[in-house]
Amino acid sequence: MRRRMLQATVAAVAVAVILLGFPLAFFGAQLVLQGEADEVQARADRLATRIDRRIAADEEIPDASSRTPSSRRARTSRRRCTSSSPTARCCGPART
Repeated sequence: MRRRMLQATVAAVAVAVILLGFPLAFFGAQLVLQGEADEVQARADRLATRIDRRIAADEEIPDASSRTPSSRRARTSRRRCTSSSPTARCCGPART
């Protein structure tokens, strides 16, 4: 009798996980992807607005090939702390 009750409980939990868990994971992933797509679209819109302002003000628009975004990130991400203090801030660029 107990074994049958345990099997029924485990089966009910398994069905609940399958019926609720998989759709939740799918829609959660869709929500994250949509949020990222919206963020990329917002960045593109901001860039277009900046370019339009520069064109309207007859300012020069720098060439995109002259500056790589990865080099900008590399300068800020290669910092390390040489202090042993747990509250120390970043001390500067890493030494190679």
